[in-house]
Amino acid sequence: MGKFDLQKDFIEYWDEVVRQWLINDADCSFTGVAEDQCQIIQAINGTIGKNANYTLNTKHMPEPYWGDPLKCSIVLLDYNPAGGPESNRHTTIDYKNGDEKGMSFIKFVNDNNYSCFARKCPVFRDADDLNNNGLNWFPAEKNMGGYEGYKWWQRKRGWLDHLVEAVCGKKNEKMLPFGMELCGWHSKNWSNNMKWINNCHDAIDKRAIHPLFAAMKKSLIGRIAVCIGAEFKPSILEKFFINNEGDFDVTQCMLIALENKRDMLREKGYRILTTEEINAKPRLSEESKKSIGVAVKKDKEEETTRYYRVYNVVEKGENHIIFNTHAPGGNRHPAPDFWEFENILLKAIGDKYSIK
Repeated sequence: MGKFDLQKDFIEYWDEVVRQWLINDADCSFTGVAEDQCQIIQAINGTIGKNANYTLNTKHMPEPYWGDPLKCSIVLLDYNPAGGPESNRHTTIDYKNGDEKGMSFIKFVNDNNYSCFARKCPVFRDADDLNNNGLNWFPAEKNMGGYEGYKWWQRKRGWLDHLVEAVCGKKNEKMLPFGMELCGWHSKNWSNNMKWINNCHDAIDKRAIHPLFAAMKKSLIGRIAVCIGAEFKPSILEKFFINNEGDFDVTQCMLIALENKRDMLREKGYRILTTEEINAKPRLSEESKKSIGVAVKKDKEEETTRYYRVYNVVEKGENHIIFNTHAPGGNRHPAPDFWEFENILLKAIGDKYSIK
């Protein structure tokens, strides 16, 4: 994958992108090291066309990541930026200097830098932590101009803690997650059309894929990343891992490994879907039908189904696992009902690929 400096090529890079965005009042004519963001924005908007619901809203500050990639418990890659309303005191250039309602993170970043704010990780911290960091203004109520993404990230925190505990055997209160975006910019909605990646392959490789793997190696759990969404499929991801042809998607291998655990899964209330059942699902794409489908039924409720893919990138003889999960019709993390199944699957992955 080539030499990559996480501090210089990711942290300092995004500080420079946001700095230029701020001083140019959201004019995204980036120069110097930040120029490849012009390419990414043009590639996305060129693929989407003129549909205002999907074009990037560059009035909102990019949010490339949250947390500290140099010291994290788990690495999360997400592809779905949110747009929010036209004016939001936390994310919109109009509030670069703050407003009468208090501090905005636009002002905080303008006075400091993006990495300083991301490292304080307000989206993953509790109210007491925010008070201690002087960020008590951050999670203000939505109707008071609060940050709309705060609750969305907070809902993921419990799931990420569970993954850390599943791999490490315990939680680690000192290391918070590092959550990054495949696209750090905002849109009102997000199209599943991922063809734009083809038009800026090198930029995405350097600004998302390389940081993902560099942070994996520094994380508490080591060499495992997670991502949410059906669009993280081999036809997208394998473009970046051409040195691993044929072995990248190891989902079916893990499905075979789960065969020996069917009795345990059944006792815990889980049922692995058959190939016939998955193929009969009308809402699944042909690519998603290659997933591990697992159903759980609680009390008298109907079964709920979720899907998992497992990818393995071999670099210098070491396995690096990308753990992907999705459910049709959304970009949600798994509900607690699926966490015990994930414990079993992650244990099987660790045993198979010597991930500790």
